Amino acid sequence: MKRLIAVITFVVLCFNVLSALAENDEKSEAINFELNYILERFYENSSIECEPLDISGQANMGFADEVEGDGKGGWTDQGPKNDMSSFKNFGSQKFWNIPFNIINPDKNEGKSCIILRGQNNEAFPISAEVPVNTTAGGIYVLHSTAYGAGEKAGRYSFVYEDGTSAYFDIVGDQHIKDFWGTLENNFTRVAWKGSNASSANITLNIFALNNPHPDKTIKLIRFESDGEGQFINIVGVTLAKELPIFPAMAMTGESNPGVVRYGIAAWKKYTDPDENVAQENVLNMSEYLDAPAGKYGLLLSKGDKFIFEDGTVAKFWGTNIVGNAAFPTMQEAEEIASRLSRSGYNLVRFVNLDNEELTDERLDKLSYFLKLLKDNGIYAYFSLLGNEKGDGDKITDGWKIDGIFRDDLIEKKAEFTKKLLTHKNKYTNTAIGKDEMLVMIDMADQNSMFDMEYGFTVLNVNDENSMAELTQKFNKFLKKKYSTTGKLSRVYSDLLSTESIEKGTVIINGNWRYGIFDENRKADVIEFFIQLQNDYYQKMKSVINSCGCKALVSGFTNRWDNVIPLHSIANSQTDFVPMNTMFSMGVDRTKDWPYLTELKDNTIFLDVDSTVSSDGHDGKSLINLVKTKVDGKPFVVSEWGAANISKQYGENSIVMAAISAQQGWTPIQYCFIYGEINKDKISDVYSTYNNPVTLGMSYASAALYYTMDELKSKQIINQSISDVYKNKSNSIGITSYLAAKTSNKFNKKNIVTKFNRSNEFIVDNGNVYWDMLDGVFFANTDEVIAFSGNVSKEESLGCLKFEIYSDTATIALVSLDKNKLENSEHMLLSVGSDAVNKGTVYRSKYVIQKIGDGGIAYNMVDGKITLKTDKNIEVYALNSDGTRETMIDVERDEGKNAVFYLNGALNYEIVRG
Repeated sequence: MKRLIAVITFVVLCFNVLSALAENDEKSEAINFELNYILERFYENSSIECEPLDISGQANMGFADEVEGDGKGGWTDQGPKNDMSSFKNFGSQKFWNIPFNIINPDKNEGKSCIILRGQNNEAFPISAEVPVNTTAGGIYVLHSTAYGAGEKAGRYSFVYEDGTSAYFDIVGDQHIKDFWGTLENNFTRVAWKGSNASSANITLNIFALNNPHPDKTIKLIRFESDGEGQFINIVGVTLAKELPIFPAMAMTGESNPGVVRYGIAAWKKYTDPDENVAQENVLNMSEYLDAPAGKYGLLLSKGDKFIFEDGTVAKFWGTNIVGNAAFPTMQEAEEIASRLSRSGYNLVRFVNLDNEELTDERLDKLSYFLKLLKDNGIYAYFSLLGNEKGDGDKITDGWKIDGIFRDDLIEKKAEFTKKLLTHKNKYTNTAIGKDEMLVMIDMADQNSMFDMEYGFTVLNVNDENSMAELTQKFNKFLKKKYSTTGKLSRVYSDLLSTESIEKGTVIINGNWRYGIFDENRKADVIEFFIQLQNDYYQKMKSVINSCGCKALVSGFTNRWDNVIPLHSIANSQTDFVPMNTMFSMGVDRTKDWPYLTELKDNTIFLDVDSTVSSDGHDGKSLINLVKTKVDGKPFVVSEWGAANISKQYGENSIVMAAISAQQGWTPIQYCFIYGEINKDKISDVYSTYNNPVTLGMSYASAALYYTMDELKSKQIINQSISDVYKNKSNSIGITSYLAAKTSNKFNKKNIVTKFNRSNEFIVDNGNVYWDMLDGVFFANTDEVIAFSGNVSKEESLGCLKFEIYSDTATIALVSLDKNKLENSEHMLLSVGSDAVNKGTVYRSKYVIQKIGDGGIAYNMVDGKITLKTDKNIEVYALNSDGTRETMIDVERDEGKNAVFYLNGALNYEIVRG
């Protein structure tokens, strides 16, 4: 009986032990690496409360080793020719401004450091535990390895008083470096250098690790080695009261896998601008706006130009407001309108107004918003069919393509349009549609009949009923054109026996564009689609006019490359021609293709694409816009933007401002706000409202656009309509396209304009120089100098010379007093690189695994600025609302020019005396 009780007791004991182990294991969590990085140049002035820990009780080795392999000596027991005996920095020491207590081996029985097992050497322990018994924001470790390699070296863990723990796996050559050599990265920096008999360079590095639970009492810190490969050599450990700060290396274009992007180089917390303060400061381009909107009467379309009723030529620099952002609260509306006007936007295109029902409450919110825009000199542009394809019967369910040809949906859209345009805005005492601040309307956003291509696009006919109605209309079209199936069979070589005009069974194959079909059938499908779009356009324009609205009306803002000429032909009968395009579609197309707008956990983005530095990919985006421009019609880039999160954030607006101004386009950036109004995080890849870099560069971009002149030379690309229907077009290089103001003319006769094709990818057309292969973009006017791209050497243009200590940046100098820059006494310098949310995690060099939440940070561009002037200047670093934050020291170079260093701000005010 006693034996049975003993067995049962043993089993219960084992079960309890195993349960406890399992419970403890469940309470252990991986640490999400996060540090507060500061540029090395600024790091020396930083401070953090630190407390060195006493590791004397855990120390098992000294620095000097007299006999190799005896298990008694110092360091890694490799003998006197390969030890650390040259290290003599004992006692209280500082490395990278962090205090450590280094044990003098003479005062601790020859023991001064913790050496953990490597190479399966059992003379060394595999772990050590250092008591703490207090709270901390993280630790600094002065350490190194031997036999270092790019593999797991060990693990550092915080063990808390409550029994839980948090661990971080230490990877060799990443978080810890071999003591031979002087290698470092943004995880670990060289703290001490010396030599021994085997190596001219031996080092100790400093590493910092955040504590994910700074409010918990840390019982101890456990250091473990893998045992089989690398030694772990710990010389000092120091607690940081708060999140550790760390000296960042200059940007090299390399991202370290697993690092929170917040801490890759030199990141600064961003504070959302106070609009009341900002309106009174220099970050304000509202002087380019002419309030109130509508003061010059109706907007007219005359040739390639937009001209107001009184003869004033209109020049619009626009942005999109998407979805629910069009219906803000009064306070939100006031802040948005202020930020829009400060950014220099004088046109807002509203997209996805139909994402929900137009209730009285939503109409009232929109009305107040429109009133504020009008007062600020900002015009409105409505896109009527914006919602994505849906499943229901309401217009808010989307339907896209179906909405162009289905009679019931067209009627619903007509009702929606009437309700929107006839609503009386009580804040302006005018119906929305009759207000002359509403200048443009398009039929459908990013959609046309030419999107009906199975296997190529997500936009397609929604169900069998829609397809039946489309087929019926197609057969009516054929009957009118050919009258009988017999005549049709003499035109279509691939007509099936089951296809009949009389029975309405001639099909429209979803793969009409790419399938192997008779050319005449394809041409008829194209002609039919254009007719459907024109019919829809005429119906909706009639509805718009019936509301008393005299805004200019256009068709469809399709963006697919292969249908550009067809899109242009279809829209050539409207008041203006719109087109959407996206630069740098840096999206991992294996995941959630084709659009990723909201940034969610595990959403994947690539930052490999750059508009400026390209082998023609983004040059092609601009070429597609040139191909869309129809001669004799104003051209609107209804959406442009970049679907990437990268250090090239700032470049796109500079490029678009310069190129579109030269070409005479009306550019509308996508977007200012996408749906959610969020001040605490970057909530999508496009929005400018809460992105410090795109917002910070918006002031210079607006100034560049408004002051850049159109090119004087003009060229026409003549194309045969029949060639377009048969997918034949000219192949022209980007230099040819952007050498002059270029547009397209569609003729019945086969007349083709010849160009010399350029493969050089260099644009130099006066005031713009763009070398795509080297990744350099310059644009300048009398009042603005702008540069974006790769910074490998000192660059100079006009009165500005700069040397940036990173691999890429965008920089612009703007005259605020409207004088030429060389004479301007008041200037704005803007710089930009990258912005992310706190907590963003990179899966690899280019791929974001987790976008992060709460807190926005931007990359502080470091560099030297030279202004060619012999006059005294004062330079002030500005905060996000334009308040002077710091006065920057100004020196004189050998040429007596003014020289100063950037201090991490996005914008700088320069006053010349």
